[in-house]
Amino acid sequence: MFLLSINSIANADASKTPLQAAQLGRRLARRRSDDFLDGMICDDVDYTWKQDWQPASGFMEFSAPEQTSGFNYVFDVTDGSDLTGITWWDGEVGSTPTEQTASDGSTFWVLDPRDAWFDNADAFSHYMTLAGGAVPGDGVDLYYCYAPPTPEPTPQPTAAPTDAPLKLYWDSVSDLAGTVANIVGFLAQSSWESAMFTACDENNHTGYTKANPNPATGRPAECSQREHPGDDMYHEITQSPNSCTVTTDMHMTAQTKASWVTNGFMECKPDPTDGSEGTDTAGCCWWGRGAIQTTGPGNYGDLQHDVISKRPGWTAETGIDLCKDPEALCKEDDLKWLAGVYYWVAEVQSKSCFKTALEQFVKDGITTADHDASDDCKNFAVGIGGAVNNGGWNSHAHGEAGRIGRFDDLMVGVNTALADYAAKKIPAAGYSVPTCTGNAAVDTILDASKLETVAKIDDLVGDAMTGKDASVYTWAGLCEALKEFLD
Repeated sequence: MFLLSINSIANADASKTPLQAAQLGRRLARRRSDDFLDGMICDDVDYTWKQDWQPASGFMEFSAPEQTSGFNYVFDVTDGSDLTGITWWDGEVGSTPTEQTASDGSTFWVLDPRDAWFDNADAFSHYMTLAGGAVPGDGVDLYYCYAPPTPEPTPQPTAAPTDAPLKLYWDSVSDLAGTVANIVGFLAQSSWESAMFTACDENNHTGYTKANPNPATGRPAECSQREHPGDDMYHEITQSPNSCTVTTDMHMTAQTKASWVTNGFMECKPDPTDGSEGTDTAGCCWWGRGAIQTTGPGNYGDLQHDVISKRPGWTAETGIDLCKDPEALCKEDDLKWLAGVYYWVAEVQSKSCFKTALEQFVKDGITTADHDASDDCKNFAVGIGGAVNNGGWNSHAHGEAGRIGRFDDLMVGVNTALADYAAKKIPAAGYSVPTCTGNAAVDTILDASKLETVAKIDDLVGDAMTGKDASVYTWAGLCEALKEFLD
């Protein structure tokens, strides 16, 4: 988004041919955070344009949404004007921009700033000249594209008191708005963590393999994609008394991977018994899985102990055992969600700020506020991201703006449905509301807001134009998982 332009010029829509108008419509339909460069997150960036001697020459200044290394810039023209080249300066004459073609036939430009000069910087100023007629302003979007960060291992859930069973916050009589907003908060965070429900198994986004190991660990991505020396590898996250026993004889292959991953499915294999060279993945079967990426033997063990083993009819002989088969999380529709809901009720809802922030969110009119919930608590949309990503309500989550955006998008229909329900406009007479949680009021809001569709949970086809993979989650699986945490 453009913030400030000096004498910027925009081409009038009336000048477009029908073909140009159609192409522009497809470009605008492509506006998403991950549509440009395979394997990279591209965040739309607000920039300031300081014009120099002519409208298309000047300084472009902006702040990075994330301090990262190895990033690119993407320039995308949305007003139908032409962009045929970019001359720019990144401390020296900038690298040659490359023009690339999207699946809809439109083009965008990619710039690769000098890594040694700009890696991990948080503010940028580049002098540049755009050729072809495009002028920085409302019709030229700038994206900051970077590799997805390695998911932090799920923080250890806070143990619930023995007299306080793990239950989803629920008060559909006196706090229907808060009850549904809490579900929406979970869906927004799950959407972010699971790449819009397209991933159950952690993707090998770093490309680390036996031949190209993680320099921090000397091991492939299955063992850890964390790149800070001294960080635990996934199989070393064993801080819980319920932690699964790590063995080196497991052999399992991931059920899912993104289409852009070129290194195949995550796979852990035992070392050969004939003395030949090892696999380097023996014992490394504990990568992230599920809606909120459960990671490490400690977290799998807690989920097994607190939830799975307490299911009616479960026995050690015939029941699911995540300690023996952690990949089971990605084999059952409800289990993909179950781990995430468990983390939500055990960790997110246990934060001292949770109820305060939720109450303030409802009081504010169930809209994301730009103020804190209290002197000690970030607002609801911010705090749930911090709790999921970092284990702290008042911490800033990676991709905070994107997480909040997804929450806001999902709440639009929910707000309307809540108002219609209060006015007794829904459900319509004779309409049979599909059952999800089993609570008529909540299920009416979920159905009327079309959450299943808006969140793209049951998008089993994907979108070739934007490059979005098909969902690997189901709405039915979510409903079953939610019901396990209701009275």
